[in-house]
Amino acid sequence: MLQKENNKIKVIKDKEKDFYGIGFYLTNYITIEQIKKVNLHFIKYAGKWSLSNDNQIATNTYVVKFENMPKHLLNSVCETIIEKVENENLSEDKALNFVIDLFQKFKFKKEIKEKLVGDIGELIFMIKAKEVGINADQKIRFSDNNLYDFVFDKFYLEVKSSSKNLSEIIVDLRQIEESENKKFVVAKFQLLENKLTILDLYNQLNSTNELILEKKKEYLDMAKDEIIQKILFENTVDLNKVECFVLEDELVPKIKVIHEGGLKKVKCHIGITNCKKISLEELKKI
Repeated sequence: MLQKENNKIKVIKDKEKDFYGIGFYLTNYITIEQIKKVNLHFIKYAGKWSLSNDNQIATNTYVVKFENMPKHLLNSVCETIIEKVENENLSEDKALNFVIDLFQKFKFKKEIKEKLVGDIGELIFMIKAKEVGINADQKIRFSDNNLYDFVFDKFYLEVKSSSKNLSEIIVDLRQIEESENKKFVVAKFQLLENKLTILDLYNQLNSTNELILEKKKEYLDMAKDEIIQKILFENTVDLNKVECFVLEDELVPKIKVIHEGGLKKVKCHIGITNCKKISLEELKKI
């Protein structure tokens, strides 16, 4: 149930009870009274709990729970909170204020949109793949720990979304290095209003894969919130004007890190303006 903690906060994830939140170890009376008043979009005060820390010592913890938040953003939001508290050694009141401020100003709206763009790209690929006889929806993986979006019999596949005005994709170094048997697919589209929403795309895909049905349900639940509903309806796509193709292997750089040391992350920006656009049908020949 418990994911990660430091001496001020604890991430709470209980999939069986569908409960997700942040527990605060609070001692200051003013801060305790402040957390009891938390009632914002996506987070609400959930009471005082008895939880155990890493040393298995029961402690009184004041909990705020996440409501109607996209579950695939929970890890990102929780990591952001943990890192902020740890890196800046925030006091208990500043830790709580950071969380409140995060949600009051909807700073994570950008994260929701970024995730939406990625999911739309995957759906475009699955829909276009099905048109050429490839049931990619049965090969998808959703775990945050997976480097690649899809696993086929002989290769991994990662979908990269790109806007028509940007014409580039971003590839993580580990995605380049981990496997020789990999392909990158580009889903190139422009976000518009009053076209197909992500829910329309799920309906058009009409998949029987339980993972995809679960993801669709998640978006249906999210759409109950007015703010997220607005994001979904403002960021739609015209399937008649999208491009979806396999990226030629030659465009993927080969990078060798001799001494990793303190290197944490490398991302490669690959221009695709004049790249060769390989048909998805070629995937059937691998």
